[in-house]
Amino acid sequence: MINKPLIILTISLIMIIHNSLFSQSKKDQQYLFEIGLVDSLYSKTLGEYRKIWVHVPESVTSDKNKKYPVLIVLDGDTQLLKIRAILQQLEGVKVPEMIIIGVDNNTNRLRDLTPTKPHNPSPASPLPGGGEKFTQFIQNELLPYVDSKYPTTPYRTFFGHSIGGLLVLNSLFLNSASFNNYIAIEPSLWRGGDYDYLKEYSTYLKNTQFFQKSLFVGVANTMSRLNLNLDTTSVLKDNSRATEHIRHILTFAKTASETNQNKLNFDWKYYDNEDHNSVVLRSTYDALCFLFSWYPENKNDLMKIKNADTPVDEALNIFNKRNKELSSHFGYTVMPEEQVINRLGYQLLSMGQSEKSYAFFKINIDYYPKSPNVYDSMADYFESEKDKENALKYARIAYEISGEDYYKDRIKKLESNK
Repeated sequence: MINKPLIILTISLIMIIHNSLFSQSKKDQQYLFEIGLVDSLYSKTLGEYRKIWVHVPESVTSDKNKKYPVLIVLDGDTQLLKIRAILQQLEGVKVPEMIIIGVDNNTNRLRDLTPTKPHNPSPASPLPGGGEKFTQFIQNELLPYVDSKYPTTPYRTFFGHSIGGLLVLNSLFLNSASFNNYIAIEPSLWRGGDYDYLKEYSTYLKNTQFFQKSLFVGVANTMSRLNLNLDTTSVLKDNSRATEHIRHILTFAKTASETNQNKLNFDWKYYDNEDHNSVVLRSTYDALCFLFSWYPENKNDLMKIKNADTPVDEALNIFNKRNKELSSHFGYTVMPEEQVINRLGYQLLSMGQSEKSYAFFKINIDYYPKSPNVYDSMADYFESEKDKENALKYARIAYEISGEDYYKDRIKKLESNK
């Protein structure tokens, strides 16, 4: 006779054990990398909670005092992953590490990202025209919230695609105090209806001073699907509604390029083989390289630092010159990266430039006196010089700061080799 209650109990136990193991495996699962910590804040301006995704560089774990420029990304649910992938290839070399804030615009995207309301809105589509209020939310609520919770600096970049690009331009012209850089990819300048964005923004370009502001505009080839044999010159003479989008952007880009007296640092690029959506990757890469063209190290300066004929004082002056330049661009004092100095110290040591190597390890201690790593590096320097007494001195300081077994073991090893 089959004992049905026993079978049911057995199956139930198996399912409970399986679910428990599955949940545990999900909990312990390791990812290649994770991005976009979910956060949210209540907006009095919007009268609703707004979700954001926050990505903080991994280097913050090794330097709790480090702060980062901020990149605000509209349509964060679709754009954050793309932008993070690009930054991963560029940061530290062509651009600084940045905190990325992806803003959720899923509830009513058209309302959030269009600055003006038409006189006769279509009842079939969501009501547009909340862009000014959404900009107030970003300036007065989101940015202060992010600054209070995450390790930020006041240097900020604003990114938007399509109608998000439209809001980015509107922010530059009407509310430019909050951001240094603006990236508008395929901005929907044609969407004004009764309001002529192109005309208004062109007027701002001619009559406003944009001191220390930069703008990049990316333009896709939205003509290819029309089969009209048009190019970026001939399309400007076309009056069809089908080409309205690209005509508005090209005209804006031409006006911005020809208006030199406004001090706006401007560039734009047309992508013949990209459409409205695919253009985001390539244009964002180009935008970041343009906006931070001043960031990469000067290779000639680096070669001169490593040149054995360059005196120590001159090498240090060359190195410090870049930090002064970065500080000028960022608008606040920028300290050189600990790992950059460290790497340079070891490179010079391996090249037999002992005195110069010591100088760079020394300034790393001056810049980062609470980092055990800088003292450990100095211990390496003295060990290479056969000065075990000073090597022990710096290894002990590293251990006093960190208490880690690695430094404790190193002290024992140095003491045993005395």
